[in-house]
Amino acid sequence: MSNPLADAKLHKKVDVSAERIARVYAEALFDAAPKGEADSLNEELRELVELAYRKEPSLAQFFASGTINKKVKAEFIDKNFRGKGSETLVNFLQVINNHGRLDLLFAIAAGYQQLVDEKNKRASVVVKSAVPLEDNQRTSLKKQLKAMFDIEPMLDEQVDPELLGGFLVRYRDWQFDGTVQARLNQLKNQLLERSSHEIQGRRDRFCTV
Repeated sequence: MSNPLADAKLHKKVDVSAERIARVYAEALFDAAPKGEADSLNEELRELVELAYRKEPSLAQFFASGTINKKVKAEFIDKNFRGKGSETLVNFLQVINNHGRLDLLFAIAAGYQQLVDEKNKRASVVVKSAVPLEDNQRTSLKKQLKAMFDIEPMLDEQVDPELLGGFLVRYRDWQFDGTVQARLNQLKNQLLERSSHEIQGRRDRFCTV
């Protein structure tokens, strides 16, 4: 199942100040989550984002509309979500509605996802390879990353045939490039460097004659 929060096609441009506000709301929800319910709330938010931004875009438009008053939205939330979602989530939707911030639902959900990932030490790791990883490669890579960084790695697997073989792994500012393309580039640079030294050596010998 794809994660709608990680789908680049669904990301909307949100200004920096709005992102900060969304993070504040996400932190408030995270702190207010009953003990043991942080992960289930995260799943509820993901499902709501899936519904509003992928399956029923009109719902996202309804939430973001500045012409529909808060009372109408509040009644809609109670009618469609009360008894179906957790009380914590429904009450939270009412809070952000009262503050006129339902338009930040996607950004809030993304911020909440990050908080839950941090709590569970989950981290996204980009892995690029010429062909899809095999199960044993995936398992081995996860094990090594967990041992190195003390995280639960979530692999963002990307296939790039131009890499020819091997794979490139990137986590934050750390990178390992074990691709065939990288080795070929390294070999090419070594040959060019050697050739440059040989040419310079010939020039030096010529000048001393």
